[in-house]
Amino acid sequence: MAKTFLSKRTPGGVAVMMDAIDHAREDLQRAEKQYGQAAKETAEPVLILGFLYYLMGDYGQAEPLLLRYVAMAKEHFGQNTRETLEGLGLLFEVYVELNRMGDVVRIGNEANAVSRKLHSWPHPPLVEALLHRAELGRNADKPASRQRGFAFAIMSLCWSIFGAFDRNPDSPPVLDRLRLFFKSRGIGQEEWEWIAKHARLNRNDFVGLLSILLHHTGLAPVLLKPVLRRKPRIIEVR
Repeated sequence: MAKTFLSKRTPGGVAVMMDAIDHAREDLQRAEKQYGQAAKETAEPVLILGFLYYLMGDYGQAEPLLLRYVAMAKEHFGQNTRETLEGLGLLFEVYVELNRMGDVVRIGNEANAVSRKLHSWPHPPLVEALLHRAELGRNADKPASRQRGFAFAIMSLCWSIFGAFDRNPDSPPVLDRLRLFFKSRGIGQEEWEWIAKHARLNRNDFVGLLSILLHHTGLAPVLLKPVLRRKPRIIEVR
C-alpha cells in the first residue's frame, strides 16, 4: 500500500535527509576509528544510520546495519534489553517493507520473546539519541545544521509516536522537550497535534512529512538551479 505524503517529497526534503545521512555516516566512521568497529560506543551510531536509511526507504542499506546493531546490542547490553528490542523492532519494520514474510515472522517472534522478559515498557534509546542531535542543531549558525536538527527532532517524535512510546510513563519529559523544540520553530499546539496525528511511519512517508514541515517553518533549503551551459556554436570553415 502506497504511503501518504510520498508525493509531497521535495528536493529540499530529500537534500536535508541526505545531509543527515552523510553526518550520521561520518559519526559512525569517527566512532569506529576511536573505539573500534565492535565497541559498545559504536552501537548507537550504527543504529542511527540504519534508522535514517529506513526512513529514506533504502531498506537494502538499512538491513545490514540493523543486523549489525542487534548483534552488538545482544553482546553489550544483553538479549532481553530495551536496546536489543529496539533493534529487533526496526529490523521487523524493514522486513515488512521488503515483504519478506519469513523474516517478519522470525524477528517478530524473537522481539515478542524479549518484550515478555522486560518488566516495564522501555523508553527507547533511539528517541533520546535523536533528540540529543536535534538540540545540538537548534541554535547552530549554519542553516544546514538547523535544518538537520529539525529533521532529527521530527524523527525523534515519529519514532516515539509510531512505537506508542509516548504512552510510556518515562516519555513525558522527552515529549515536553520536543514540544519546546518545535515551539522554538514557531509550531503551536494545533500544529503539534497535527504532526503527532501523522507521525505514523507505517502509513505516512517520513521524507514527505519532513518536506511539508520544512516548507511550513521556512527552514526548507534553497537549492541552486543548475546553470545551463550553451552548446558551442560550430562554424564551418570552407
